[in-house]
Amino acid sequence: ASLCSGKRVDFEKIHVTGISKITAQDIAFAKELGCCVKLLGIYHRDGDRVDARVHPCFVSNENLLSNVNGVINAVYLKCDNLGETVQTGAGAGRLPTASAVVADLVSLARSVDQGSRKALPMGWFNVDNSATLVPISETSARYYLRFTSRDACGVLAKITSILAENNISIETIIQKNVKDPGKVSIVVITEKTLDCKASKAVDAIDALPEIVEKSQVIRFLA
Repeated sequence: ASLCSGKRVDFEKIHVTGISKITAQDIAFAKELGCCVKLLGIYHRDGDRVDARVHPCFVSNENLLSNVNGVINAVYLKCDNLGETVQTGAGAGRLPTASAVVADLVSLARSVDQGSRKALPMGWFNVDNSATLVPISETSARYYLRFTSRDACGVLAKITSILAENNISIETIIQKNVKDPGKVSIVVITEKTLDCKASKAVDAIDALPEIVEKSQVIRFLA
């Protein structure tokens, strides 16, 4: 993000969500929807601001990133003139790790040789040239929302009503029984909407007495 924007992007200020809450049920739903789940670091320019974030995404099986598996990492670039390109390479394992360690040692040796114990900074990487980040609440996406509720009448109506109150359009609804008796899993795929609207709606739905687990929220890769 810093290289692309020419500004210092503070990693501590980037929104980060990991994969610890992704379940086998979410992966199964992704497959049913013609997608897979990938953990992505996303960057793009938003005027004078930087949109940089890390979170899981539903990625269409038609996207090149869907085929990146195992220890392989990939960088997907979309440029004005170059178009779309993907660079892939091993991101784990003894040889890639050894290569990274040697690169760090070389960088450290060069910096010590110049009288510094810190890695040599790039010219634009300073506090005075910090990027302004787009808050995650101002980003937008299609959303996969999974709710687990008691098997009771009117739950689906309450969920759709709350989504409508927050001006969130629904693309698809899937309802299935789960292993626990008396519970159902309701999956809602939304149209593109603001994160702040999706978060507000999910909080309201989670407050319903019929909802028995904290709801799952995963963005679709645009």
